[in-house]
Amino acid sequence: MVFLLLKSALDVCCAGQSPLQWAMNQFGNDEDEVEVEKPKMKLGSKNKDTKHLHLKWSALTTKARKALTVLGWNQEKWDVERWADIEEYWWEELNEEHRAAATELGWDISSWDNQYEDKDWDELPDAVQKAAKRFGFTKEMWDDDEWPETAQSGWEEMDAQQRKALNVLGYNQWDWE
Repeated sequence: MVFLLLKSALDVCCAGQSPLQWAMNQFGNDEDEVEVEKPKMKLGSKNKDTKHLHLKWSALTTKARKALTVLGWNQEKWDVERWADIEEYWWEELNEEHRAAATELGWDISSWDNQYEDKDWDELPDAVQKAAKRFGFTKEMWDDDEWPETAQSGWEEMDAQQRKALNVLGYNQWDWE
């Protein structure tokens, strides 16, 4: 509770900036120019954003494992084979139980059927826009169906954040390669 009150006070006081940034803007620094490092954008902080694709079976929550089991996955399929027959189906072909399980894992019709490629930039969920930016897309590129240069890289050539960005977009290593 105390943490929430303190955070609220800092948000109001500092207008969304860190206290150091706020103080520098208010009082300046005539002697030394202080550069504040911007935090790196983190992607997929929610496993649901990444559809859990970056996790091994043993790292999944019980709820995620149950949802995957409904979709026909087991530990070997998830960790080794990376394929289940359910992937052959379009969203509309999934029964209600399958759709609920897929939704629990972070999927929706657009990510399941076409990795959001059917959406214009302004229609993308916030987490997907952030992931697309991290991967190298701009609004114009996305809307014109142009891929960034990073798309030429193989899965293993990408850094962890680029791979997580692709997970958010609905791709895994096997889809990508």
